[in-house]
Amino acid sequence: MKVNTAVVTGVLMFALVLIPVAAGHTIEGYVRTMNDAPVFDARVSLRDANRNRVDWYSTDKTGYYRFYRVPDGTYDIDVEKEGFQAQTINIEAVGFTARIFRRDITIYPLGSTMNKRGDENLNYHLPADVKIDRKALKLVRKAEKLEAKQEWEAALELYRKAAAIAPGFSRAHNGIGTTLQQLQHTDEALSAFQQAVAANPEDPVPLINLGGLLTALERFTEAIVPLDKAVALDGTLAKGHFYLGSALYSLEIFDRSGTELLAATALDALAFPTAWAMLGNIYLKDGDYRQALRAYRRFLDLAPNSPQANQVRETIRQLEKSLATPLLR
Repeated sequence: MKVNTAVVTGVLMFALVLIPVAAGHTIEGYVRTMNDAPVFDARVSLRDANRNRVDWYSTDKTGYYRFYRVPDGTYDIDVEKEGFQAQTINIEAVGFTARIFRRDITIYPLGSTMNKRGDENLNYHLPADVKIDRKALKLVRKAEKLEAKQEWEAALELYRKAAAIAPGFSRAHNGIGTTLQQLQHTDEALSAFQQAVAANPEDPVPLINLGGLLTALERFTEAIVPLDKAVALDGTLAKGHFYLGSALYSLEIFDRSGTELLAATALDALAFPTAWAMLGNIYLKDGDYRQALRAYRRFLDLAPNSPQANQVRETIRQLEKSLATPLLR
């Protein structure tokens, strides 16, 4: 689905279409104790959906780890360190362009009363005292792996089973929404995202998906409400800033749009080529031709084969010619 993002100068028109670029992702983060101390020489393993080890890393003195050139997919990150409980978190590394995924991991001493359930609640933005139904959680995790493989109908079936077992588990409803959207059942997807938000209004992920779908449906004013709340709850989610910036752009609220688009590119400079295109348009409208050039060039770096690429190249040529011509006094 596309979003109308016509350039305000009347020169260009862009749609929010991300162009695939062949490149691997980066997964990085820090391993820390429950007291926020860095953990040195922890063994961090990256495992695929079948639990095969893809790569491993020993953390440095700051607790830092990093995996390069990671293909699209759902992965487990295992952390092992003598004297500490083993810890596993799940991550979905998927994007149309190479992205950097940041995941910090907390590990707990052997015998600690803290356990993985506390981290699961944190991952799903649930209060620490809320118990997640284990069967529903297992179904959601299986569905997430199927979704990463684009097996939409199989994933949808598992998400629906999880929602039936645990109607208050927002991520089950959110998964129903994401898979229905992929299957182009837009109205049902919208309803599922609304149910997910109702189940847990403090989880930014369903709010972002709701706002993104409303943006795609050109219901921009409605989209701003959940997106504003999402970025307030968690300002580290680049997609929330991107969708919010896109909706504001389409409503011609350019100052705020520019702020949100810049936030999205600061968090993930590679995932949203059209953010750079819209930023170029905003700079162009404001008469800041040099910044417009930088943004347009960044767009071409990320999406050189985009349907809009030739238009952008022509605009760049005109701007370069204009900047090379001395101003008349």
